Amino acid sequence: MTILEKVADYTLTLQLEKMKPDAVETGRSFFMDTLGCIIAGSQQKPSLIAFDFCKKMYGEERKSATVFGSGGVKLNTCGASFINGISSHFHDYDDMLPTLSGHPSAAVLPCVLALCEELNKSGKDALEAYIAGVEIVDIMSRGLNSKTLVHYSKGWHSTQTIGIFGAAAAAGLLLGLTKKELITAFSIAASESCGLQGNFGTMTKAFHAGRASEKGILVARLAQSGFTANPDIMEMDGGYTKATADGFLDKDWMLERMQTRESAFIDPGITMKPYPCCKCTHNIIDDIWNLMTKYKFKNDDVEKVLVQAQPLSVACLKYPEAKTMLEGKFSAQYGVALVLVNEKLPGIPHFDGTEITNQRVLETMKKVQMVQDDSIAGGKFFAGNWETRMIVTLKDGRELKESVVYARGEAQNPMTQGQVLDKFRECMNISLFPEKSETVVDMLQNLAKLSSVRELVGAIENAARPIAR
Repeated sequence: MTILEKVADYTLTLQLEKMKPDAVETGRSFFMDTLGCIIAGSQQKPSLIAFDFCKKMYGEERKSATVFGSGGVKLNTCGASFINGISSHFHDYDDMLPTLSGHPSAAVLPCVLALCEELNKSGKDALEAYIAGVEIVDIMSRGLNSKTLVHYSKGWHSTQTIGIFGAAAAAGLLLGLTKKELITAFSIAASESCGLQGNFGTMTKAFHAGRASEKGILVARLAQSGFTANPDIMEMDGGYTKATADGFLDKDWMLERMQTRESAFIDPGITMKPYPCCKCTHNIIDDIWNLMTKYKFKNDDVEKVLVQAQPLSVACLKYPEAKTMLEGKFSAQYGVALVLVNEKLPGIPHFDGTEITNQRVLETMKKVQMVQDDSIAGGKFFAGNWETRMIVTLKDGRELKESVVYARGEAQNPMTQGQVLDKFRECMNISLFPEKSETVVDMLQNLAKLSSVRELVGAIENAARPIAR
């Protein structure tokens, strides 16, 4: 059997009743978190550009799924999934899977929501397909990334390049694909896989999530319609693994996970982001915040800040002199400066707008230097966590040191349920009227009992603010 045959077999066994209750409940929490990210990004510029484009391109097509934040405007299912996928990832506030080194839910959930609305599926159906899609992202990541992020280290943005397989799995389950059709969908997905890290810090990073979601539906429907593709595309010459992962596919790690049936939501666990910026900045933000909290110094007391990071963080945080808010999400210097200047942890408003114009922040960024420290990850591209170290030198000569292995929001240092709800409400309030949005919270708290996803979508759009352009 090819590996895709085995993955297809496994996908078809992923029913909610066979999943561990703690994995299902954790999955529901991440479902809600990602929906909040979609709502928060729904009226931002990239989503509005994509919305206008899709209306022109697909305006006469069958209108079957809602574009969130639009007040109820529907497009065809692929178009809605594409736009909502962009929305999910725009703020970079969506979750992070260590094996992927990317954002699984941003690729999977928009696809699930669009199809469930079209097909009038229940909340249970949506939760089941979403969790299954994320599990397949984890399994494919284990094969392609292995334990040192082989695929990701080549410059691929795994949110799209691997996330597309999760979206295809979720779409395949919702559409009722056979095993043969699901294998074909995965194989087509391999040919549709793309996305480059070089576009981090631009609107195109969020575009990657949108395309992964949209293509999950596309490949599933093509396979169901009789399209053909090679079932051994992962292993063959000219296939996916040789093209994107040095020819190495860690089948043993994939098979081990499928045999044990452990959930990615529990092991390794998924990071729920407390800050709307690249995961690689989170340990750095916690470093400086912990030091400020412990030693009570202020920005004016600081002479310089040295960030010591592993190769993965250095590769991702490519904007030491960030000039735009999107670049700031990928800047160690900007993250540290925000905390020093504002004396609080950053939120969406700190990355809102276009250019960085706060002169105090710009000056403070010049104090911050990031260097690669191979002792952190043993010289590897990734060693299982995002550990960073920091040395703050004060003007009085003191050197203060901190190291964060697991930042806030990681499975080993999780957000409380209260913090999860606070974040969700923060996200909703960007695009929804708060007085109308508590119905959405109630529905999500009882998602598996919801008779139709259309009820949830309707409640969201009933609360949507008018789009301001």
